[in-house]
Amino acid sequence: MNLSLFRPEQFKRVSRRHLEEDEGRYWENRWDRRFGNILDITTISLESITGKILPINESNYIYEGGCTGGDLTLLRAYCNAFTDCRYFEIGTWLGTSVMAVAGVAAECHTLDICPPEITNAPGHITFLRGNSQHFRFSRAGKFDVLFIDGDHRYEYIRCDTQNVLRYLIHRGSVIVWHDCRDDIGNLRYEVLYGILNGMSENLRHSLRLVNGTKCAVLVP
Repeated sequence: MNLSLFRPEQFKRVSRRHLEEDEGRYWENRWDRRFGNILDITTISLESITGKILPINESNYIYEGGCTGGDLTLLRAYCNAFTDCRYFEIGTWLGTSVMAVAGVAAECHTLDICPPEITNAPGHITFLRGNSQHFRFSRAGKFDVLFIDGDHRYEYIRCDTQNVLRYLIHRGSVIVWHDCRDDIGNLRYEVLYGILNGMSENLRHSLRLVNGTKCAVLVP
């Protein structure tokens, strides 16, 4: 055996990819067993929502796994539909989404476990620090548009969905979940499974995927 051909780092990359593929199949199988025969999520077009809000130049948001131009256009359109919109998001990361909606929302709140990586933010953005699993959402009030984009593991998605539905919405609120698709358009079944198990059965048929984005939405 020629040991010079053995590269441990290459083995690690292959093993990690295989683990991710196995995990993806695991959640897809769970989805099929639980929802495959009873629920088919409707897909709607981005254009049916955005109206007159101009799309954001996607070349400005090139980070892998981050928001696309379509995602940000969707959020801005929903915020623009409310007078003096109150916006709340779980998962600040680089601040791309909250900075994008700040121009059309009167009040923005963004929660993350890490300090924000944003400078010169507008004064109507409130940065909240904490783990969404332990945050006291009951004290936050009600919001018009809510964006769930924190930890995308099942338990976190389920818990975030439950908390938003329990504490933060009013009758006309819109909820948007990010990363329901991956960067090449495949469904992320772990995320979708967490969303559906975080809401009551009567709401599940109101969930929509949005073409041209990585988002799912729940609207009145």
